[in-house]
Amino acid sequence: MTIQLTSTELEESKQLLKDYDPAQKALSILEENDGFIEASFEKLWQETNVTQSYDRGKLWEVTKKVLRQEICGNDGFRNKVN
Repeated sequence: MTIQLTSTELEESKQLLKDYDPAQKALSILEENDGFIEASFEKLWQETNVTQSYDRGKLWEVTKKVLRQEICGNDGFRNKVN
């Protein structure tokens, strides 16, 4: 499954995170990749970990699992937003 942010979602994210400096690089790369999350994630990973080899599928699965736990967990993203 390919996950892509719409231009509206990307603009909303930029507005929401405009004052959060750590998000700016990710948002820029998302724009470069037309909102495609997987391609953007891979580019960020490669820029950060150029010397390390990795299993692309396994890395993506672990990342999705951690994100799911953070977003759905009691002390995760949902509580922070509330």
